[in-house]
Amino acid sequence: MRQGLPLQPGDPAEIAGYRVVGRLGVGGQGTVFLGHAPDGSAVAVKVLHTRFDGDAKARARFAREIGAARRVASFCTARVLAAEVAGDTAYLVSELIAGPALSAVLAERGPLTGDDLHRLAVGTATALGAIHQAGVVHRDLKPSNILLGPQGPRVIDFGIARAMDATGTMTSQIVGTPAYMAPEQVAGEAVGPATDVFAWGATMTAAATGRPPFGQDTVPAMFNRILTQPPDLGDMAEPLRGIAAACLAKAPEARPSAEELLHWLLGGSAPELAAGPTRAAETVDLGPSPRTQELSPAATVRWRPPYPESTAMAWVTYAVGLPFGLVAVGVALGASGTAKLLATPVALLFFLALMWNRQVAARPLRAATVEVDVDETGVAARVDTLDLRWEWRSIDRVAVSPLGSSTLWGSMTRFSGIYAVRRPGAAPLDRLPVRRRFPVWGLRSGDGWELLLPLGRTTDPQVGEVTDRLRRYAGERWTPFF
Repeated sequence: MRQGLPLQPGDPAEIAGYRVVGRLGVGGQGTVFLGHAPDGSAVAVKVLHTRFDGDAKARARFAREIGAARRVASFCTARVLAAEVAGDTAYLVSELIAGPALSAVLAERGPLTGDDLHRLAVGTATALGAIHQAGVVHRDLKPSNILLGPQGPRVIDFGIARAMDATGTMTSQIVGTPAYMAPEQVAGEAVGPATDVFAWGATMTAAATGRPPFGQDTVPAMFNRILTQPPDLGDMAEPLRGIAAACLAKAPEARPSAEELLHWLLGGSAPELAAGPTRAAETVDLGPSPRTQELSPAATVRWRPPYPESTAMAWVTYAVGLPFGLVAVGVALGASGTAKLLATPVALLFFLALMWNRQVAARPLRAATVEVDVDETGVAARVDTLDLRWEWRSIDRVAVSPLGSSTLWGSMTRFSGIYAVRRPGAAPLDRLPVRRRFPVWGLRSGDGWELLLPLGRTTDPQVGEVTDRLRRYAGERWTPFF
């Protein structure tokens, strides 16, 4: 039986008649406690964080999780025993699965083989079929969401699961765990059961080889491989190798259903569509450590920023609309009668124009062409006719990371860029002129990190290519996240 950690001050002693005796874990949505039912059986009690008490959207997400868990057959997940969303404390009580997470088993014992691996594949494929049969898409299938119970694997955590519409799909937001996300999730397109099948293939690859098929380093690098490169299936044996390859097809329509992959597993044969590529063709360089990797010759990464080239209308709106808009706002606030009635719609139109300009102007780099070279001495960039150079001897740490939040333009996390921390005593690092880095001159960062060069959307190919080169040549300076 799983043992909980000690309770902390402020933790509840009882929830809906279930005695709380310890902590099992804390997530972004809530805290999971170890509890005892009135009959003495162990249960898991998930309580929504108090900071979400007045958050209607957070409670709605929690209600969707409860609804999804209730719709799925209990043999393949943790059975819901009690739940409440509308009260002062939102909670979900479910049976406690007596077994470790797959992720913990892989970390402790390494990859699975033989019957253990086949049992896991069959059990999780069966669970996936039951989840889809209930009209639910999990959207976050991964080793930490699979518990290896005494009666077989159970799929848990429906925190971002959604019910399918009549077409079997749903509008996507970029949610999930990067290493196990399908191409359509990365691209923000509609997701469906095929999205879970892709995650199943990635999870089985991790179970058989010890790592996900598209690596597990930086988010931009993983997204680039997921979108553009074949999976690394390592030394997986048939028939699971062929089945996993079919599940990891880039196009959702090319992947099997959960029922088909279960049929393949029980039949002991691999699908024909996965049998074509050789092992060499399926293998992708996921970046071994610099000590064992032979560095390839430096190559220039070139691209044309595919963002709106014309912002003339934006500047015209600002130049002409700003004075009139401010006057209209002043009149709307201070006047009365007819003047107020006339000024109010003008003020509203002004703010709508500002919001439109925000979308037009929000591109991270104003340039026609960009080139980046990375080698043993540093990083060189050419932005149109402007040349920039950053020597490794001047850099303490370097990373590729989402751009974060701009003072003027809000969240720009869909874009990524090269960040660096200057080595103490080194000369200031080259910076783009303000006119080149509009609107990202207002980006907020800390801990000494400076934005050297915006690269583009996180899913753009050049972001992954530059990331791979930096990781190869930066050595100990490379920082996956900050």
